[in-house]
Amino acid sequence: HWIPLYRSGPVVQGHTLLVGDAAGTCNPANGGGIGWAMRSAHIASRAILADIKDPGCLAETYTVSLHREVFSQYRDGLAMRNYIFFLIATRPRSVTADPQVWSWFIDELQGKLTYPEWAKAHPAARSLGGALAPLVDTFLIRQ
Repeated sequence: HWIPLYRSGPVVQGHTLLVGDAAGTCNPANGGGIGWAMRSAHIASRAILADIKDPGCLAETYTVSLHREVFSQYRDGLAMRNYIFFLIATRPRSVTADPQVWSWFIDELQGKLTYPEWAKAHPAARSLGGALAPLVDTFLIRQ
């Protein structure tokens, strides 16, 4: 089944907050979900505590925080994924020969590098990865 990536609909309905896969918070580069689910749960708990102190702010607090702290990283994460997939498809030997490419991926998995940090440090790769989105997505759907 498809791994949910981003949720265009509401993440709050009344007093119900969607977290993890239900909220579409999976890692955009590798499809992992546990870390991002935990992050969304932490954001939800902060929103609940804020709503206790200031009733009526639950939906806005959670939605704004989730977008700022999680979804804002998706474009850069997808760009990294697309760039790495492009290298694998077009120059597989260069990928295995260039440890820097894999270090980006491993550093992100280990929490040493965020997607925005990668994008800032590698603007050309970020730009190419962003431009490749339709091509990579088409390729992934065909698999």
